[in-house]
Amino acid sequence: MTEKEFLKIFEREEAVVAQSVARLSRAVSEKILLIFERQANRLKDVLKTDAKGNLIMSDSVFKVLLEIEKEILAEINSDSEFNKPLLSEFAVNADSVTGVEKEIHLKINDINIDKASAEIGVWRKLLADEWIFLMKENGVKQALLPEFKRTIYAAVANNWSYSTLARKLKQEFTGKNDKLEKAAARTANDAIRGFQGGINAAVQQRFNLPYYYYSGSLVSESRPFCKHVINVLKRYIEVNKLPVLLKSFLSDPIKSQGMFQGTNADNFAKLRGGNHCYHLAFAMRKKSI
Repeated sequence: MTEKEFLKIFEREEAVVAQSVARLSRAVSEKILLIFERQANRLKDVLKTDAKGNLIMSDSVFKVLLEIEKEILAEINSDSEFNKPLLSEFAVNADSVTGVEKEIHLKINDINIDKASAEIGVWRKLLADEWIFLMKENGVKQALLPEFKRTIYAAVANNWSYSTLARKLKQEFTGKNDKLEKAAARTANDAIRGFQGGINAAVQQRFNLPYYYYSGSLVSESRPFCKHVINVLKRYIEVNKLPVLLKSFLSDPIKSQGMFQGTNADNFAKLRGGNHCYHLAFAMRKKSI
């Protein structure tokens, strides 16, 4: 296999992973925005107004805010309304990633990853559950809900008309929301790339493969660890040297920037360079280039 052919294989892997991340991110963003849109549409019936039709402060405002928060949290914790549809979306994209990994392992390592299906299944469930949890925490509870409540409070405190409030909420919470999109993109990235890593952790352990190949490019914000693996190790990490390599970085507060302190040889392929890392770790039988 030529170097060009080898690199093409991992360009295809990255394309499939990136497409899966984008689809998953879009699906969860749309689902969450619909929840907030429904709550915004019912405000006209529950907020009090003066003779001119402007919103006014009243004791009931705080009750309304608490009720809205309670209903939103109940909906995102609903298996039928939130969890199951999104887990189905995760499954579709996980299947795409599994397919390309199966194809590449067969071509490069002459390995059928179906032999590690039980171990891969464990990683799949772990990443799916983790993704749903983080999306709720980072996307809803931190990115949207506080901002949603602040906007409503500002409306009654400043006597906005309902139409002004509706316009503000539409700008913030329907169609596009940068905070939500960023949270959705990051959690989808960690879930899908983490699952790709989980597949390779399972394959590496099942077949005792000696290397990880570290694919992906470097950018100005790349972590010291990623720069070291690509520039110094030339993308190949020897698995038996991985504990020492990780310890040398994790014990240094500068070199470990962005990394998870709990990173070890078993979960390295999932966590790689750390929080929101865009690189991929692929288990290999031998160095190909």
